[in-house]
Amino acid sequence: MKKLIISAVLLLITACYLIPPRPEIDLADFSADEIARAIAAREGSITSIKGMAKIKIQTPFEELSFKQVTIVQDPDLLYIEALTLFGTTVAKLIFDESGGVLMLPRDRLHFEYGEKFNLAYIFPSLPLSMDVFELVDLLLGRIPDGESLGDEELLLESEQGLLVLRPAFWPDRQKLYVNPENLLVERADILLNDGSWVTIEYGGWKVVGQDNAYFPSKIKLSTEKFSISVKYSDDTELNSPIDKTLFNQ
Repeated sequence: MKKLIISAVLLLITACYLIPPRPEIDLADFSADEIARAIAAREGSITSIKGMAKIKIQTPFEELSFKQVTIVQDPDLLYIEALTLFGTTVAKLIFDESGGVLMLPRDRLHFEYGEKFNLAYIFPSLPLSMDVFELVDLLLGRIPDGESLGDEELLLESEQGLLVLRPAFWPDRQKLYVNPENLLVERADILLNDGSWVTIEYGGWKVVGQDNAYFPSKIKLSTEKFSISVKYSDDTELNSPIDKTLFNQ
């Protein structure tokens, strides 16, 4: 048993050394405006999603996993149905241009159009408030304010083999870590109004459609106190027609 443990440790150490570090970046080969345009173009390439996702929530006190039906269409159509392991509905959250409703087993909560709502209603122990536009963007794999990146001056830096974009006017407000090979955002660090930070990580990239649009099938939002991960199933439909009657309240 002792030999087995030692062998496993040595194998792990060897594997770590076999992973090559990312090469150094010559910033002269890149332009902040070029990267911003590439990010903005990708942000607008995925406009709807329909499929099943596995949700994982971690807090200092518990870890929770469940499946979720996710149907979203830019900019404000949203249908989320949280399911138990046996497929029964725990909660539904539906939004359209008239507002939103949260359907619980013994209650219904209504929200005005554009009003922020607490995700803890659906995801226990998740003290995060968002409006429908922010939640749609998150589920579509977008970065906050990604389509407006080209509207302000940006600073371009490098860190650990990744390109880093920051707004020149307020450099500490946001940092985008961009893969230099494909100009995809792997991570976004965002400063909130209360002084805390949110990190959003994007992975599991898939190429969609004739335009070769990229979509992250894995999304993780983290703060100091909690994290929520979204992992879409392989048969998730992107940019396909959405039945608008699903959003009837």
